[in-house]
Amino acid sequence: SSQVLVMVEDDPGQVSADFGVVQAAGPVALSKTIKIVNKGAAGVRYALAYQPITTMPGVRYELSSSSIEVGPRQAGTVTVTLRIDDPSALHRTPDPTIETLQRGAARQFLPDASGRVVLTPVPGAPPLRVPVYAAPRPVAGISVPERLSAGGDRRAVLTLSGRGVDQGTGAAAYRSLISVLELQAESAQLPECEGPILLGCTPNGTATGGDIRYVGVMSTAPLARGHGRPQDALLAFGITTWGEWYNVGSNIVPFIDIDTTGDGLPDFEVRAMKLPGTDVLVAATMNLRAPPGAPPVAVLPVNGQFGDVDSGVFDSDVILLPVTLTALGIDPSAITAPIRYTAGTLGFYPGPVSVGAVIDSTAPAIADAVRPAVWAEGAGDPAVTYLARPGTALIVNRDPLAARPARLLVLHPGNPSGHRVQLVRVPGVGSDSVDGPVVPVPVPAPLPRVARPAGRLGSGARSAGP
Repeated sequence: SSQVLVMVEDDPGQVSADFGVVQAAGPVALSKTIKIVNKGAAGVRYALAYQPITTMPGVRYELSSSSIEVGPRQAGTVTVTLRIDDPSALHRTPDPTIETLQRGAARQFLPDASGRVVLTPVPGAPPLRVPVYAAPRPVAGISVPERLSAGGDRRAVLTLSGRGVDQGTGAAAYRSLISVLELQAESAQLPECEGPILLGCTPNGTATGGDIRYVGVMSTAPLARGHGRPQDALLAFGITTWGEWYNVGSNIVPFIDIDTTGDGLPDFEVRAMKLPGTDVLVAATMNLRAPPGAPPVAVLPVNGQFGDVDSGVFDSDVILLPVTLTALGIDPSAITAPIRYTAGTLGFYPGPVSVGAVIDSTAPAIADAVRPAVWAEGAGDPAVTYLARPGTALIVNRDPLAARPARLLVLHPGNPSGHRVQLVRVPGVGSDSVDGPVVPVPVPAPLPRVARPAGRLGSGARSAGP
């Protein structure tokens, strides 16, 4: 019953004013132009207002006008502006319609500020509505030196600098995090699938979120033994990709195949997935030698945290897949436990000529699950992820009898796009053979321990520590 069309002018073919993911390192002001097209033979006049549905502290929308007149067969425009004056005011508030707990575990969620621009005709007639959406988040600017400072063969210091994020309380908090792994694999960027290139390529932007860039590994076994809890020892694999994924655990599924017996065949697979019927993202470990339909031998939260801690699982390109050593049948108190593993990604959009749903995979790498070449520690219990605050540091321990890795893989999940991954050279390898002095600095405080979900998620299920 209306002769008027309303749409967003900036994005042809799209009706909504969609600002997408907004990474706020400072004040933000982003605008979209809404076009009103009158197809009728009479002029129209509308009162304009923004109607919120889901709100976030520190976020507001403004309209350039409170009313507009459009002549017959004419067009007019109005601007809607997203404003964030102070990113430190942003809190991680869930949509009130979602379940924050599913199967006893905190689910991951993406906070958003959304609503509608409502055009109410004067005089009365059917109103028109244009959806408005944005997913703002504060981003950190944490970095570490390109080269590891060292004070001997066994211990080194990795000092953090830049801008951290630490705001809000409980599940509404945003805090910058850091993880340190041994870099074990690098993978070149896959070409686009076009012309004669049909194998080993990415057909679209979604697939680039499965194009592996770096792979690393860490073990908390030395620290767990030192704390008298060897049974809590974890092995965690880090995967970074050339593009950001839209929905990890669904349209992009990172996985690790692990050979613990040395026969060249994988015995276990750790895979990012969502618990059935939920949005709880976990690293589920399957025994590939078990009968079909057997339950996972371990289910742990990705990045070492459930959804009540923002560990950056959405619109990201870095992820940690942890597993307990006991779930792999490895004795954490053993002198050595070498494993061979490969990393890969599955997805809806592999290349036109591919092996199943595999987008990318790496060559086998070797690691020692109980005696890693390097391992990082902060204050408190062993962990795969630590709070990242400028001026603090992680202590990087090294096994003097192990082959020293050339570089560390450092993950900053709270940093903006293009700045979440750093490679750090290790002294004594290649041209970096001179150790620098150790400067006393405070170590990062532990993250709040995640409550274990009620009920049994799988053998060996527990939180990943601080």
